[in-house]
Amino acid sequence: MIAAGTTAKADLTTYPLSFAQERMVTASLQRPEDPSHNASMRWRIRGDLSQAVLEAAWLFLIARHEILRTRFLRTSLRAEQVVEASVAFRVSIVHCSALDPTIIDQEIDRIAATDAGAPFDISVAPLLRVTRLILGTTDSLLLVTAHQIVCDGWSFGLLARELGIVCAALSAGSVPELPELTTTFGAFAGWQRSAMTDVALAEEYRLLAVDFAGPLSVEVTTDFTRPSLWTSHVDTRSRVIDTQRMRNYIDEARASGTTPFMATLAATALALRGGVSAGILAITTQVVGRDDVDLESVAGPFVNTMPLRLDIEGSHSLLTVLERIGDAVANALELRHVPFELAACRLFPIQSEDRGAVCGVNFLYQKAFTQDIDYGAFRISSEHSHPGGSQYDLSVYIVERPGGWRLTCDFNPDLYRGATIDAILDRFEETIADGIDRRPPVLFFHSDLFADGFYANEIAANIADRRIVPIGPHGIGDRPLLSSIDAMAEDYLKNIDTIQAKGPYRLIGFCAGALVAFEVARLLKARGEEVAAVILINATAPARSVLPFRDFVIRAVAQNARLSPRVREIVCYNVARFNRALLRGPRATFDFLRNLGASSLRPRSATSSQPTGETFIRSRGDAVSELSFAHIGAALSHRPHFFDGPVTLIWSSDQSNLTGEPTQGWDRLSTSVRTVGMSGGHVAPLHELVGDLSILLDDILAVEPPVA
Repeated sequence: MIAAGTTAKADLTTYPLSFAQERMVTASLQRPEDPSHNASMRWRIRGDLSQAVLEAAWLFLIARHEILRTRFLRTSLRAEQVVEASVAFRVSIVHCSALDPTIIDQEIDRIAATDAGAPFDISVAPLLRVTRLILGTTDSLLLVTAHQIVCDGWSFGLLARELGIVCAALSAGSVPELPELTTTFGAFAGWQRSAMTDVALAEEYRLLAVDFAGPLSVEVTTDFTRPSLWTSHVDTRSRVIDTQRMRNYIDEARASGTTPFMATLAATALALRGGVSAGILAITTQVVGRDDVDLESVAGPFVNTMPLRLDIEGSHSLLTVLERIGDAVANALELRHVPFELAACRLFPIQSEDRGAVCGVNFLYQKAFTQDIDYGAFRISSEHSHPGGSQYDLSVYIVERPGGWRLTCDFNPDLYRGATIDAILDRFEETIADGIDRRPPVLFFHSDLFADGFYANEIAANIADRRIVPIGPHGIGDRPLLSSIDAMAEDYLKNIDTIQAKGPYRLIGFCAGALVAFEVARLLKARGEEVAAVILINATAPARSVLPFRDFVIRAVAQNARLSPRVREIVCYNVARFNRALLRGPRATFDFLRNLGASSLRPRSATSSQPTGETFIRSRGDAVSELSFAHIGAALSHRPHFFDGPVTLIWSSDQSNLTGEPTQGWDRLSTSVRTVGMSGGHVAPLHELVGDLSILLDDILAVEPPVA
């Protein structure tokens, strides 16, 4: 046992630096006034605890833990940590009880921010300071700030518990009794240096290279241009999350085999996804490096930073993101013992002076290290604290406290507006409020010719029991513009597991998007997947060509930017109609040519109305018009394939029937076709009749076999 009068040995003790300490020593020498490595805590003390006892207790803890008596030196030969036999230490006092109650909270925040932001001189021990704010005769607030080179979050919790035990014993006039320490942080640092060599970690390096292969985004898009020299300026946004909502979300995660850490990381990734252009988020988190039970009672910076590469590109559901993150975290945890400083130089570009950390984003989920504990005459509890500075562009924290969960984002105001951070926190809360949606998705393939992607979202809102997932067309966003329906379908098939890993699949398509949905269904069925529903909306089956030049004309005209959009539309549309008329026979061909000639002779009024879809196409500008004609060309020149399964066709009664068949030709391309009528023209289901379409889709999907 250790008594209150215990002192360290007289001779100085030196140790090598851990890898993390070496990084912080280098940063301190480069930026001695930088407070970004300060860690601050607020402990509330309610009850009877004298200043003399509090100060004696801290002296006891400093004598007990070598790291609290340690300073850091760098010579021309090496850097080392030096443990002093004893150090001078006082607990500062600030009396706040006489302050106006209307300003006391602001004054406490000001004092705390000043204390947290004051830099340490790492060559002088202790790298710890404590300030006591007196709020009343039995109420005070303890501001505890330490440099991360000597203390991690676990250490703060350890010191809070031991402080309570020592204070209680000294107040009672007895000698504090704590388990004797069998090792020190310095001994751990020496072991790390000898054990973690490049030769010993060769296999770990290889695995890390595999995990981080491919493109790497190291930041979330900033609001302001990054300064030429990095700053550690920090602002913070924080809110308490509804306790029941968070518990429901955590319970859902556990029920699906996911940890609370993974669940909150997934919600954070989704909240940040809009600012990650590459779809890949490089993020760091911290893990406790106390695998040896003897280290659990030792104060020191044992924490290791763990890099994660999160693939969030193309993910449309929280469940999908959870699955990906679960794999990434599981792989990373196997390598959590690899010092981040050794891994970073192999995974990330060389750090320049405009960055404080190699990853711009850090995430942390943890239970509060300092728990509310009653020590008889007094009680110590933890309160939310503010940072002194930030090493990262963004740091997201989820801390589970006895009274609930707190969501916090520390950010550099030189890079981000507060409104941007508020929006990120809003998206996090929206994600956990929506919960983990296990409903199978219904994939809605759209062409974007008539803004059907937008209306897919409206359909999803109208069908509460279905999860409609819009599948954007090629040529939009990061999908390359492809020249054929077959190529589009094959590309979707390669990436469909990012939305739904296995069947049964339900697919919907509108107009040209229906052709893609049909081909995707065929390819899924061919590889052995279950396709539960194929629903085609106002889609005429592509017929085989009887005009040898049909495909050539359609492709050449549709892709010829020198022709006006109106000319290209007329030529492509009528070549396709003429081909279908020939397929139906002489009478249909004669009627087509007669009607075409009559329409060309009629004067066209400048004010004549146009179908909503045509108006929409012409109003979007040249770039989108070119995309539209590329899709039209692909659709009109598509050669059909047979699908071994049933199809449901929704057909609007007021639009032209180009085939003269109730099934629009789909009966020749599938085992069976069920036709469901709907009023309105071609694009009406996606505009004024979207509610009616939602009801039809809900009814059709309701009769499909349930998911196992």
